[in-house]
This record gives sequence, C-alpha cells and structure tokens, in this order.
Amino acid sequence: MQPENQIPVNMNSTPIMPAPVPKKRWPFSKRTTMLVGAVVGAVVIAGAIFALQGLLLSKKTNGGGQSANGSVYYYNRAGYNKKDLSAGTGDPEALKPVASSTAVTYGGNPVVQSCNVLSLDDLHKANLHLIASPLTESVTRSFFDGKGLATLSANPYTLPSNDATNSCDYSLENGLSVTLNIFQPSYVPASAVQDEISHYYQQKPAVNGSQLYFYQASSKLEYYMLQTGNVYSQLAVAAADGANGNLDQVAQTVLGPIARNLPAELAHPGGPAKMTYASPVFQKSYANACELTDNSDFRKLYGKDASPIATENLSSGVGVINFSDTGAANVNYNYIDNDCERESVLGGASANSSGGISLDQTYILIDTESYLDVNPATLSFAADQKSGQNVVAVNTKIGDQVMFSNQAGISNALTFREGRFIVSLSVVNPGTKPLFSTPTMIESLTPLAQKIAGELKNM
Repeated sequence: MQPENQIPVNMNSTPIMPAPVPKKRWPFSKRTTMLVGAVVGAVVIAGAIFALQGLLLSKKTNGGGQSANGSVYYYNRAGYNKKDLSAGTGDPEALKPVASSTAVTYGGNPVVQSCNVLSLDDLHKANLHLIASPLTESVTRSFFDGKGLATLSANPYTLPSNDATNSCDYSLENGLSVTLNIFQPSYVPASAVQDEISHYYQQKPAVNGSQLYFYQASSKLEYYMLQTGNVYSQLAVAAADGANGNLDQVAQTVLGPIARNLPAELAHPGGPAKMTYASPVFQKSYANACELTDNSDFRKLYGKDASPIATENLSSGVGVINFSDTGAANVNYNYIDNDCERESVLGGASANSSGGISLDQTYILIDTESYLDVNPATLSFAADQKSGQNVVAVNTKIGDQVMFSNQAGISNALTFREGRFIVSLSVVNPGTKPLFSTPTMIESLTPLAQKIAGELKNM
C-alpha cells in the first residue's frame, strides 16, 4: 500500500530525460572570448569554470603594474585564499543581492523566486562560497522579472529546461554547482513533475514536513525533489572534473534551508532580489543588463512578446584588467561584467537552410562592462575594435563610440561606449528565416542602443 501523498513508481513506462543541469551560456560574451581565448569552451557548462581557477583572466600576461589613480584594486575577502585566485580577480565575492518585497505574478498567482528559496546568504551560512571569477559564470538565474508578457508553454509530461523555468544556479569554489528549480502549478503542470518522479526518483524521509525524492543520475550528478503542498523544488548538485566537494554533503547542507524557506516564501512571496555589488575596490554603480531592457524592446525587434522569464548571468565579484599588451600604460583597472538574455517562448521546430532542425526561438543578449572611469572603458573599446571580426563602422550617433561586428554569422553585436560603460547587443533569429543583414541589424538595434545610452549617461 502506498503511503499518503506518495507518488507511485511506474516501472513499465518509457523514461524521459530529467531537466538539464548545465547553464545555458550562449552566445559567449565578447569578454569571455577575449579573456579566455582558446579555453572558451571550458565555460559552457556549470562547474567547468572550476578549470579556470589560477588562469589569468585579464588582458595582461603577468602580475605587477600600478593601479589606476593610485587606488587599491585587490581585496582579500574572508573565505578565499588569495594565492588560489587569478590575477584577474580583484574581489572574489562582492555580489550582494538585496531583497525585494514586491512579488511578481504570473497567471494571476505570486511567483516564488528560486534565488529567494536558496539565497547567497544560505550558502554562506553553510560555509559554501561562489567560484571566484570576473566572468559572468558564478551565478545564473532564470527568473520572472515582471517584464515579459508572453505565455509559457506547459507540457504535461516534460519539465522545462533551466532557462525556461524558475531557476537559480550557483557555481561553487569547491568545483560543485548547485541548481534549484521551483515548479509552481501556474507555469509547470504537476503532471510533468509527477511523471518525472515516477520514472526516476525514490522516496526518502521527509525534510521539515516536505516529501523528499532522490535520483542518482551519475557519480557526478544528483537530483532531489521536495514536495511542499502543490509546489515542487528540484535541487541538482553536480561535480566538475577535479572538484573537491562532496555531492551528498553539499546536498544535505542546502536541503534544510530550501525546506524551511519555501513555506515562508509561499506564505509571503518576495520579488526578485536586486543584484548589487559591495566592494572597497568598486564603489560606483554598475550597469545591470536586465534592468536596461523590457518587453517593449523585444517586441520592437521581433514583433512578439518576450518570455516572462529573463536569464541573468552574474560574476561573483570584481575583475582586474590591464591593457598594456595593446600598447597602453601598465596600469590595472577594476570592472564588473554582467549580461542578460531575453527570449521568446519556445515554438515549434523547422528545417533550416543547412538541412538541419532549428528551434523557432528568438533571443536578445545584452552584455555590459562597467568601469570606474572613462579611461579604461575607452581602452577596452579600442581593444574590442582591434580584436573584433568583420567590424563595421556605424554612422548613427550612439553614446560616445559605436561599432558593429559579425562573428561568422554566430554573434552579431552592436557595441557602444557611453562614458565608463560598454554595452554589447546581440540578436539571433534561427529557423527558416535567414539571419538579418548587417544594415538591417544595425538599424533594428539602434533605437534600443540609444535608449540604453541615454539611461547610462546619468549613472
């Protein structure tokens, strides 16, 4: 006899794949391409950043050099050993989410934000720290930000991918990644979760009153599913090659906070946290890419609404960069990198021009670089012009400097500098339609670029 509320295990059904754990990181930001170069492929999946520890993630070839304006550009933060950090890391973990009390609704119901259920503070209390990286790979959240107006597709038997649901992903210093997906009935049918559990999971003792299910996908990947009323939280813990963290230990450490926080968030839902940075080496504002765009921008580009879920990629802290290899003075500068992806709701599939299958989905990726003053931003833009592929001059006034580059038809980017900020806008339209021509791309992106440049002028 099955215990009450236990979901029966179906041993005769055809298995379906569990929700993927690796973060979606496409297209690569130009900073990733420029700074990591040949090892850029190593950052495709969550946890692979672990392999980048010790690498020099700046445009300099060795240490040294004076700081800009005589300021200190490195900060020794508790929880990190300076000798283990790359010279391109100025402050290993300056990210500081600020809670919001204004909940976002979808389908008439408040959304429980996944990064509120498992927060950075929860990780710190468990003595877990983010991988120290100036690249936007330490934290990825796919969250309801209250801007996109499209309706999500809801498959009754398949869970959505991480970037199409309420997901929070942390890459940790110990080589593990922790991903939390929140499934509420308003956007993920309960039947999809139950089908997933029946195919893969085994029941375990409850945690704080929430039913727990477990699935061991491999020696380097574990899934946990908590059921709290009609809401499910899926925890995935994954290990990269060379990781020194213990999957079981980390999972048991974070399951407690998740089981405690979810009922509290259900009772009093908060909004998505505002992602800020608090560091003595970067005491100015940075340009948050998701805050610079909204549904109207997406609709002007594609003629349809953006998904209610935006994906934000965040660095753990502040980076250090040096442009001496471009002929500039041997001076170090601090910066913060950030990017945001807005996409359409996934449609059908269609044959593309190469005879393969493309998903009918459109994207816009906004990548920002924030510096403390104009000089390093100017140097960075010049380096971008020198290293960019198929760079095209743009005659329209956008910010202080502007260019367009086409990287073999993969990433078409309109890049501009406004004061101490650099912004790169990329759009993608796969499927049966050809990629936009360069003139059309520039013309389409110009209004958004001018709007963002105007907002940055006052920052």
